[in-house]
This record gives sequence, structure tokens and C-alpha cells, in this order.
Amino acid sequence: EQGQTRLASSRVLVAGLGGLGSPAALYLAAAGVGTLGLLDSDVVEESNLQRQLLHATRDIGRPKIESAAESIGALNPNVRVELIRERISAENARDLIQGYDAVVEASDNFPTKFIVNDACVKLRKPFATAGILCLSGQAQFVAPGQTACLRCAVPEPPQPPGGVPGVLGAAPGVMGVAPAARGVSWMDDGLVIAGRRFRSRLMVGTGKFSSGEALRAALEASGAEIVTVALRRVDLGKPGAGSIMPAIDRGKYLLLPNTSGARTAEEAVRLARLARAAGLEPWVKLELTPEPRYLLPDPIETLRAAEMLIKEGFVVLPYIQADPILAKRLEESGTATVMPLGSPIGSNRGLKTRDLIKIIIEQAHVPVVVDAGLGAPSHAAEAMELGADAVLINTALADAADPAGMARAFALATESGRLAYLSGLGPLRNHAQASSPLTGFLESQP
Repeated sequence: EQGQTRLASSRVLVAGLGGLGSPAALYLAAAGVGTLGLLDSDVVEESNLQRQLLHATRDIGRPKIESAAESIGALNPNVRVELIRERISAENARDLIQGYDAVVEASDNFPTKFIVNDACVKLRKPFATAGILCLSGQAQFVAPGQTACLRCAVPEPPQPPGGVPGVLGAAPGVMGVAPAARGVSWMDDGLVIAGRRFRSRLMVGTGKFSSGEALRAALEASGAEIVTVALRRVDLGKPGAGSIMPAIDRGKYLLLPNTSGARTAEEAVRLARLARAAGLEPWVKLELTPEPRYLLPDPIETLRAAEMLIKEGFVVLPYIQADPILAKRLEESGTATVMPLGSPIGSNRGLKTRDLIKIIIEQAHVPVVVDAGLGAPSHAAEAMELGADAVLINTALADAADPAGMARAFALATESGRLAYLSGLGPLRNHAQASSPLTGFLESQP
């Protein structure tokens, strides 16, 4: 049910509605993807019908986007279809792609495939692509920052032997299914906060870095999409010398202002209002830490501030002690997440609140983001193995001799921990249990 809800909130662009795009679009619609962008500038031709399953004889001469929309509507009328009758180019690719969560690249030529690749890598949008040559094909899924891109795998377009070969109709059908399947599996496990989908489950804080360049490199290596900024330490209106703001590409990251330093609910609300007035989205990481030595969050003021901010239309992500009762109260008040600490801020001591976080995860119906104290990639993996939805890391990156290298390590740990959780960890046992049979292997054979 949760996976279907995530699919229903997703937006996928299918670029090309021919032999590859036809099965991809049909399977995405059947799976329940909420919005499909259909991009193609061509019309239906009779000679292509043997491999373009979205279209029928009655559609000959019609724009492919129109006949495709009819076929998809007949299959699943709940899918919202956006028609784009354009030829994708280097000039318009970014504008066409940036409003979607993922792309299925289904063109029939490598120049277009490379254009889509370059735009998706720049925008950090995942995409699936496939191609056919004679009776064989190739499919690839690209997650920028995590996998090789298309240019890495195919630096130069392959040359067809002896001119342009024909294509067996079933071949693009088989290869077109692969991008759809990979796209559905990616979207089914996306992180969704307040209806917004994120590919990465690693969030990054921006304090303590030695330079803007070190911060920029760490952000790039992390693959993060959500970046927190302490409002008391930056001037959003004057990102000049000495500011970290030039290091953060606001077109690439969701800038999440935090209210660290606030001691009362009123102070936190004032800071959030200032961020919104400066042009940031109405998202806020709520931090209230009146005690200066251990920087533990104040549960009473946090709940008060959350209720006040939610009434004003803010998306609130509250930083809290690992208190299951408080987490539930905050969720009931309307917060978008809960963010329990693993250990005190900046301590690098790891998941000292493990048992309490496990209870929070079991009870929560909003994403649980483990925040503070995670000092090693293994700590992030442990949190994700418990079932946390995401982790937020700052000090461990800024303290590292190589912040970018450490950011990459945390990205891999976060991903591996999530995969371990989804795969199902084996049970703990009090006694040994042999992994190989202890009888039969020395018996003589007749």
C-alpha cells in the first residue's frame, strides 16, 4: 500500500513513444505511476506498427503523443498524462526534464540519448535507457552520483554492421520493459517527505567545513538532495565573501533552513519566518537547544514551535531527543518527519539511542530521520538497517581529512543499510547454527 502511494505521487517522463517507449509507458501506467509525461514530435506510421504497441492502424498520421494518451487512458484512467510534442535538444532538455522525478529515455538514436544523459546528470535525475541493434539490445539505469552514466558505459556510438539493419518487433518490446521495471523499483523505494520525492536518503549539514570548496565537493560526492543551513550563521540576502551560500547550488538542492541557536518557540518561529521572507521554500528543520553544553533539544518548546509553524503553513522537520511519546505527539500535530538524535550533536559517538529509535520507527507513519552523533559510515548503515528512512550527517564530514571521500562513504553506507533492511536481516541466535550440513558429506557412495 505504501509503495503504491509512492508511485501515485511520482512523475515520470517517457522520451520517445516508439518501439522502446511503447511498452515502457504501458507498464508504467499499469503500475500506477501518478503522472506520465509523453514526449515525442513524430506521427504514427504504418511501417512501425509491428513494434510500436501504443498505436493502432486507426492512428496512422496522428501525433504519437495523442494516440499514446488514449491507450494509456484506456488502460488506467487514473494516470495524469502531460503531452509534449517537441524534439528534445541540448537547448531544451533541462527545461523539459527538471519537473519530473525520473526519465525513461526511449529514443532511437545516440545523439538524443547523450543529450538526455547530460541533462539528467546535470540535474541529478535518475533515468533508464535502452537501445536496439539488429536483434540484440542493451538497457542501463543511471543514478547520477551513484552509478556510471551512459557516456561512461558507451563513450562512442556503436556502428551497425553493413548499413542500417532491420529490427525484429519483439526486440524493442523486450528491451522497453526493462527501463519501466527499473523505474518502478526505484520509485517504489523513494523517500517521500510532505508529498515531495527524493532519491537520496542522506541529508547533509553545512556547518564547520574548512572552506566553501570543501563543502561543495562533499555535497557533490554525497549525492544528497536536502542540505541544511543554520539561519543564525548565514545572511541569505547577502551571499558574499565568507558565506557558504555560493557553494550551494540552489537549483540542485532543497535548502532546509534550521533554527539552531533558538532557545524558545518564539525565537524558532521568528527565524523560520525570516527564511521564508528571504525567498526560501517554507520548509524548516526545527531545532531548539537551550542547554549549551550537550545541546539537547527542548521537547516542550519543540512541540509548541511545531504547532505554531504548522498553522502558518510550514513543512516542519523537528530535531528531537529519542522519545517515542514526543515523536508520536509531533506526528499527530502534523510534522512532516521526526528526527531523533543518535547521540549528542557533534559527538560522533554513534547510535547510542538505538532501542528508543527502533520504537519510534515501529510507531511512526511519517519518515524517521536519524540526526546528530553519527560519526562513521557504519553508524549510518546501522540506522538504516533498523528501518530509518534517512540520516543527516554534518560533523563527521567536516571533521574528516577528506570530506568528499567521507561523504561518498556515507552515501554508500546509507544505501547499503537501506538495502539490508529491505532484504531482511537474519535473526539473532543464542547458540551456534552450522551453515553447512554436518552429516552425509563423508558417507561413501554406492
